[in-house]
Amino acid sequence: MSSSLGGLIPGKDIALARSEFHTVYGAAMESWVKLEGCIFYWFMCCAQMDEKMGRAIFFSAKNFNGRRDMLNAAIPFSPFDEPTREFLRS
Repeated sequence: MSSSLGGLIPGKDIALARSEFHTVYGAAMESWVKLEGCIFYWFMCCAQMDEKMGRAIFFSAKNFNGRRDMLNAAIPFSPFDEPTREFLRS
């Protein structure tokens, strides 16, 4: 039986653990992409931009914090009513 980590953990257990990790991590990343896509569409609507321009601006920020900040900056100028704006701020 092959092993890794100096014989402490059998190789097949490592392979199984790695496979399970990648499955769960992949699902989490997929969910994160969907979340950022939703945030993008809210930004685009708040800023009243067409999709091409909104996408170029929103995804120019390299991390979530920058994208969140752009959405928050656009909310006061959005065409939405106050309850919707409050929802977006939360």
